[in-house]
Amino acid sequence: INGSATIENISNKAGLTILKPSDNGNAYIGMIGFIAKNLTATINIKNCSNNAKVEGQTNGCKIGGIIGAVIWSDAGKLTLNIDNCDNFGDITGANYIGGVIGVIEGQSTQGLITLSVTNCDNEADITTTGTYVGGIIGNIAKAYLKDCTNTELVSVASGSTASKAVTVGGIAGS
Repeated sequence: INGSATIENISNKAGLTILKPSDNGNAYIGMIGFIAKNLTATINIKNCSNNAKVEGQTNGCKIGGIIGAVIWSDAGKLTLNIDNCDNFGDITGANYIGGVIGVIEGQSTQGLITLSVTNCDNEADITTTGTYVGGIIGNIAKAYLKDCTNTELVSVASGSTASKAVTVGGIAGS
């Protein structure tokens, strides 16, 4: 998504897998792979669900059941509202994994990203071999979360070779 949008009543039922990221080492996996722009935009995502397994097999993957990553530059302001979106598919990968959103990258601490996540649930296992993993959001600096629930296991796989401190949370990894 590269501008203002409303996405409603969408369901993914097909599995999502990336075995090798792009040449720059990044891959974004989710019902919406990534949201990126440097304009001012408002994006509303409502009543969406992921019902399939999501898997990224390399460190460069950023994975979410609904959104893999939000990458926003300091040239614009993003308002992102996510309401009543659920993940029912198991998710596995290395770093930056969330049942709803994998990672928010940008200037959220400077007020350029306003994120509201309400009434969202994760009802599937999330397994990492790395870090920054949460039932709802893998990694975020600043957000408003209300009435969100994680009912399943968020865990580090045995034999993990995470190179830095592991941050795993039932709601947010970091």
